[in-house]
Amino acid sequence: MGREEIDALFTGLAKTFSDCTSYVFELQACGVSGDMAYTVGLEHNSASVDGQRRTYTLRATHVYRREDGAWRVAHERVSHVHSECRMRCAVPAELFGRAAQARRRGRV
Repeated sequence: MGREEIDALFTGLAKTFSDCTSYVFELQACGVSGDMAYTVGLEHNSASVDGQRRTYTLRATHVYRREDGAWRVAHERVSHVHSECRMRCAVPAELFGRAAQARRRGRV
């Protein structure tokens, strides 16, 4: 995927997601070893998706690397919590990972 495709992806996400009224990260595990660290937790979100109010929870794993004294995200993995998926998926599966990434980068 090139720069133009990535720009188009985030432009589309910015039009899809709006009005985030709540974001809570529920930490479940974490660790640090030298210049590497990780967090695992649940992201509880309330936002509008295609104009409809949605509340949903995502499972998130983040790996951080310390660069020049600052912690930077080196890797992120986000997925639906399975019990919610069986009941109802609040966000289309093809969007939820990209939405979390866009939110963290301040795109929405």
